[in-house]
Amino acid sequence: MPDGYDRSNRMEKVKYYLALAIENRNKGRMNEAERNYIDAALSLLSHAKSDDTPSRAKDIRRAIDVLDNFLNVFHPSDTGSGDDYANEGWKILNEVGISASRLEKTSLEDVAGLSTVKEEIMRRLIYPIKYRDLSKKYGVRPSGGVLLYGPPGTGKTFLARAIANEAGAAFINVNPSSLYNQWFGQFEKNITRVFEAARLLSPSVIFFDEIETIASRRGGYEQDAASRRGVSQLLIEMEGVEKTRDEEIFVLAATNRPWDLDEAILRPGRFDIRVYTPLPDASARKKMFENNLRNIAFSDGVDFDDLASKTEGYSGADISYICRRTVIGAFARSVEAGREIRLAGKDMEQTIAEVKPSVSGKTVSLYEKFSGTSGMSA
Repeated sequence: MPDGYDRSNRMEKVKYYLALAIENRNKGRMNEAERNYIDAALSLLSHAKSDDTPSRAKDIRRAIDVLDNFLNVFHPSDTGSGDDYANEGWKILNEVGISASRLEKTSLEDVAGLSTVKEEIMRRLIYPIKYRDLSKKYGVRPSGGVLLYGPPGTGKTFLARAIANEAGAAFINVNPSSLYNQWFGQFEKNITRVFEAARLLSPSVIFFDEIETIASRRGGYEQDAASRRGVSQLLIEMEGVEKTRDEEIFVLAATNRPWDLDEAILRPGRFDIRVYTPLPDASARKKMFENNLRNIAFSDGVDFDDLASKTEGYSGADISYICRRTVIGAFARSVEAGREIRLAGKDMEQTIAEVKPSVSGKTVSLYEKFSGTSGMSA
């Protein structure tokens, strides 16, 4: 890696390899570009292997996205639909640095809890896309955007993917860091190109993760000029989506810091559906345990209600980590013993006792206070 990159920062390494991949591809050096994509994925997987925290899953998802992008660029028949417009849309996103996302068979039914939220999303997005003829008669179309806010690990990204899959829409997962560029004006241009690609891929869902990094309050001392221009450009593009009648584009965003968002982002026609995604309740936690352990055989009966009661205050990411850690432990014991050793209910209880909630009560109170004073829907 050249000077100027922080070698200790894994994301710096990943961004370096992806930038090099695009540069080599544009220059026709396809073998080198393929190697760069693989190096980026390996960098993420290498860190995930040594990381014993819930962030491991995020690194693995990022690595999958990188590899999906690699397949889309070099083997389009593996991931592409064969549609010229769609291929052009993914090509634009690849040039911006956004991977083609392959959606799993996930629906809103798989999302634990949030029944009111799911009902609103069905009415605002899913029904107008699934029932086009009927929606035209009533003059109803996908409109506005959805802002998901809440503590880390509450399933905001999972919900966004489920929405796109339910709607049969292309899922454009935008990590804001991929939009930034050292050249003046390129940041705003990249935002415009994301929406251009979304039109080609329509119906499509644009998902801005960590939206506060590009839409923080304008005028603050800590905000640079590029960020201020980025907020303005995002507002322009969202207004354009609202006025467009021919394409079906829906914008989702997630944030762990809703109080840092520019107020203009929250006006009608932009993110006019604002959803607090709290820590899961007992019913949701039970479903999460059931989903995570669906294919695992236990030596004794497992009481999912008891597991849910023991994990009050835990996030969805915490529960996934508990299940994964326990299963890996049983696997390791089986390898060492030379025979299958099935999980027992006590194994789950022991892991729960060892893993503490990642979100503090003080943090939860901040979100609840914000939700109660902002007029945001729950």
